[in-house]
Amino acid sequence: MHARSSCATEQVSYKRLITRTNFLRFMLSQLFVSAGDGFFGVLVTYLALEHGSSVSTLGVIAFCVTFPRGLLGILGGALADQYDRKKLMVCCDVIRWSGLLIISSLSMFGALDVALLAGVGSIVTASYAVSKPASKAFVPSVVGLDELVLANGLIQSVLWPAFFAGAGLVGILSFLGISPEYAVLVCACFFVASQISLAGIICNPCKKSLAKGLLATLRQLIDAGRALKSNRALMVRITGYFFFTVFWRGLIQIVLPLYVVHKLHQPPSVYSVLMVACGVGELVSSLLLGKSRYSHSLKLAFVGEGILGLAVAVLAFSYFNVATGMAFAVVASVLIGVSATVIDIPLVTSIQKNVKDREVGKVFSFWSALGALGGSFGTIIVSGLVSLAGIDSALLWMSCCLIFSVPVFFLVAYRN
Repeated sequence: MHARSSCATEQVSYKRLITRTNFLRFMLSQLFVSAGDGFFGVLVTYLALEHGSSVSTLGVIAFCVTFPRGLLGILGGALADQYDRKKLMVCCDVIRWSGLLIISSLSMFGALDVALLAGVGSIVTASYAVSKPASKAFVPSVVGLDELVLANGLIQSVLWPAFFAGAGLVGILSFLGISPEYAVLVCACFFVASQISLAGIICNPCKKSLAKGLLATLRQLIDAGRALKSNRALMVRITGYFFFTVFWRGLIQIVLPLYVVHKLHQPPSVYSVLMVACGVGELVSSLLLGKSRYSHSLKLAFVGEGILGLAVAVLAFSYFNVATGMAFAVVASVLIGVSATVIDIPLVTSIQKNVKDREVGKVFSFWSALGALGGSFGTIIVSGLVSLAGIDSALLWMSCCLIFSVPVFFLVAYRN
């Protein structure tokens, strides 16, 4: 009876959050941005595969598009703590849809090549180095502190599912015969919609640091690092996120598309089906975890690598069951989505509750930068591993490393 009453209370809280205009507009903005991110990332991979890119070439292209996002990530958080976070997010949306219009125009005139795609794409994705820490630090501006867990769970329930839904839309447009240059315009519409949603948010601007200049920014980053260092478990989980994203990004951008083409012998557009499965896993797990008492515990975030290792093991096992390869791939994709949720929600809530407001943007930026750098290097590392050892052996090695890392990270974080 008590559990039923508690569940009903949480459901009412979700409904109450949705009815708040500022929060709803912010969540819609995040949904559009995440969908556009997934759309663009898969479109780049899809075009590379359509042009017959090798494993190594695919890794290099993915690295060029994602590396600037990590390289600029730490400074992005410093900007989020010095300037109006809402205005920064709007500016990032403008950069994204403008870059996509350039790509579409070049494609229409037959002037787009892989180098230009990687160059303009790096500018588009680099904008996330600012908007991601700004958006996470902006959440307390639209909800109360006692609602952060529910708000994070609800936002997380749309972020990665929207990312994977956007990725799946690439396959749908391809099936409908929409050419890539017009598909890019569809992607640009997501960022225009996000800009419109953000423009309607009315809230009091947060007090920002008055520090100016590069040296002052560096001093702020050092201060934030010291504050984070005082919480060893939080520090270990954030720095360990680099390791997680090496394998996570390598899986979704290198292993899964190659698995579709070389193992399942399907066209590249089927890759988007697996991305949708990732989104389903993320959506369901986010909603469940957001209402769970365990979402407050940072210890839960250390299970993420184990779930991702299980997903890799499922893919590796499918090599011995060719007839059920697609079913195994879908199960593995769902687990990939779950692994991100298990880390993100407890970690986001822990940062928001335990880090001072004037430093929270930089901490989120540090986390975002490590994730982006891990993802960019992951595309190179995983593609190289697949090239040298073959995809089946690479999967076995990845699974072992991920599962073994769980007790290692946990013991380092919580040792006496």
